[in-house]
Order: sequence, then C-alpha cells, then structure tokens
Amino acid sequence: LFDWIARRHYLAADRIIVQSRKAADFFIQTLHMHPGKVNCIPPAADEYTEEETYDLAVMEKYAGSFNIVIFDEQLRSQDYDTLFKACQSLLNAGISDIRFIIIGNGRKLPQLKKKTDKLNLNDMVFFEGKKPGENHVKYYQIANAFLSCMLVDAADDLAFPEEMARFMAFEKPILASCGIQEKEIIRQAGCGLVCDPADPEGLFGMIMSLYRSPLEKLKEMGRNAAAYRQEHFNREKNIDRIMEVLFRKKENEKDGFVINQDTKIIKLEDDQGDD
Repeated sequence: LFDWIARRHYLAADRIIVQSRKAADFFIQTLHMHPGKVNCIPPAADEYTEEETYDLAVMEKYAGSFNIVIFDEQLRSQDYDTLFKACQSLLNAGISDIRFIIIGNGRKLPQLKKKTDKLNLNDMVFFEGKKPGENHVKYYQIANAFLSCMLVDAADDLAFPEEMARFMAFEKPILASCGIQEKEIIRQAGCGLVCDPADPEGLFGMIMSLYRSPLEKLKEMGRNAAAYRQEHFNREKNIDRIMEVLFRKKENEKDGFVINQDTKIIKLEDDQGDD
C-alpha cells in the first residue's frame, strides 16, 4: 500500500523530507528518485527531556540495582517473548540485581504480568504503567541503560526510531535488539550495544556485556549519546536544515533564498542595489 501511495504521489514532488535514512533509501533505491530531491532530517528529542526530575519513591524502589528502562506506550512494539527468554538466561546465570522497568500500558498488560509470574520474573521485570511524557523523566533519570527490543516486523519499518533521540538526551548507554537503521545510529554514535531482533541469546550476551562493563565505559557511552544527539537531533539545527530545503534556489530560477546564521530568510535579487 505504501509503495502504491509513494509511486502515485511522492514521485511528482520537487523535494521530499524524510525522518529516517531507511526511508530515504526507499525513495532513492526503490522509487529511483534523484538523491538531490530526498532530504533526511531526523526529529529532535522531546522538550521535556531537557528537564531534571527526580522522584524519591522511584529512586528508593530501584536503588541498588542495575536498571534498564524500556518505553512501550501501548505494550505492543517490544518483543516480550525474546526479552523474557533473555531474563530467564540472566536468572540461570545467577544474576539477580538487574531490573527491567517497562513504561507503558495496554490490553496486553494482564497477559504479560501473568507470563512474568509464571516464569518467576516478578523480581526482575516491573511494569510501571502508562505515564504522561513529562513523568517519563523520573524513570529515565534512574536508568543505568535503555533497551529497545524490537519485533522483527518493526525492525523493517521505514519510520525513525524516536526513542533513540529521547534516550540519548539522558547520557545513558542504549541496548538495542533491532534492525539495520538503529544499529547504524548506535554504532556511529558509539553509545551502546546491538544485536539482531528475535535473538534471545544475543540479547542476553549484550546485557551481560554492558552489566559487566566498568562504570567509566558506561559514562563514555552516555557522553557519546549526548554528543550525537546534539549534532544530529538538535531542534535548532534541524529547523535550519528544513528551511534550507524549503527555500533552496531551483535550477534556472532568477530568485532564490538563503538562510543566515540567525535562521532568517533572505531573498537573493539579481540586482542587490546600493548598500
């Protein structure tokens, strides 16, 4: 369906802005659009990620453990079968102080809680329910790392993985069982570890590797995440890039537009006149 819509509508566009490299590759390689027409500009992190919010009750609840936070608003974007198998491997390895904190709610919650109880994972997996965006911060603050355990279908999605930009703002390592696009971001940033989706043993090994890493290594990954986010998911820079695309001078046009450092639009005239 998307392929049909894309061929019917997008091919007629002068320029296209997409949020992910994978979407850009689709337009260039599959639809054979000229690369100069396709612009990849990822979204910026949510504004509330700039705040520092601490909750004493949350801090006390998860004190003394290695906390891995998962964001899944409707409890349907993460591969819980793979996650739970990795959790069982952690228990079999004698690991008892890792906590998976899942933020989200949905129809699957009773089923997931029943499964964690059956697998004796209640001391390792915690469901914190659905929270307003600004309340996510108090959980992000106590995280030692973030995890995205993607479903196989989601790993092929053309959409930008928004949680990446959100997680990077908090200077914490990122673990991802994911597709090519997410792997590329994390590897380029040097901010975490990756494995293939639907790979419980790979996920287990990745978690253990991070868990055993020295504190300074974790801090380095966190700093790398923040630096990558500032360079690539920066709101002001992305606005400038969008404006440049919208007002870029077309070939053979007499008039065009440029963007100065203060993000002001300036029309370029053939005859600028006297100063």
